Amino acid sequence: MEQEIFCKQLIKRALKKIVYVSSIASLESENRNSAGEILSNAYNVGDQGNPYVRSKTLSEKEAWKVASELDLDLVTVLPSTIIGGEFKKATETLSAFSALVNGKMPLTYDMYLNFIDANDIAKGMILAANKGVKGRRYVLSNTDVLPMNRVIEIAKEINPGLAEPKMLEAKAIYELADQAELRAQESNERPLIIKSNVKRTLGVEFKFDLSKTVEDLGFVARPAELVLKETLNELYKG
Repeated sequence: MEQEIFCKQLIKRALKKIVYVSSIASLESENRNSAGEILSNAYNVGDQGNPYVRSKTLSEKEAWKVASELDLDLVTVLPSTIIGGEFKKATETLSAFSALVNGKMPLTYDMYLNFIDANDIAKGMILAANKGVKGRRYVLSNTDVLPMNRVIEIAKEINPGLAEPKMLEAKAIYELADQAELRAQESNERPLIIKSNVKRTLGVEFKFDLSKTVEDLGFVARPAELVLKETLNELYKG
């Protein structure tokens, strides 16, 4: 018991501030203010069937639990869709946009994307470390939300010969996800699209209440369209 108390005291003295990186996936998308912005005061309970959402939600809850037990100065940052950066490793998001701008994405569906530059995430984390108020969650996202048809328009500006991917209706995209999951089970591979991802993104506008992020941190992200254009230009192999 004495050793445990000593370890906790040691951890508290050693860690002046903790910035834990979570995700907007851990926010409940139906918990919105009068302006239709997703608030940062509730956890995502509706999408726990999605493995990514579940892992992000439970891991952030555990971080807050440990911080409470040890009385640590913890803040969390919750990034939206990260693009940009130096492309050291192709994430699933970057791979998808590479496929789009290079004409290798035949199908898509109605979604609204909130992009943020990887470099802005780094700046936001530094701001959170220096200015973050203990116990708060800070969403790092853009004020602009781009519908998929606008994303396609920007891709066509970069690749004028691009054949637009077909925009599937809800029934068709769910059927496609069913088929993808079935093939993945047979081949023991990860499906290219899963129903739980479709469910949480189809027609959902990911716009967030950034009041705490702006007031406490002074954080402002670079414009979404500019970041997207830069990223697609880098990914275009024409």
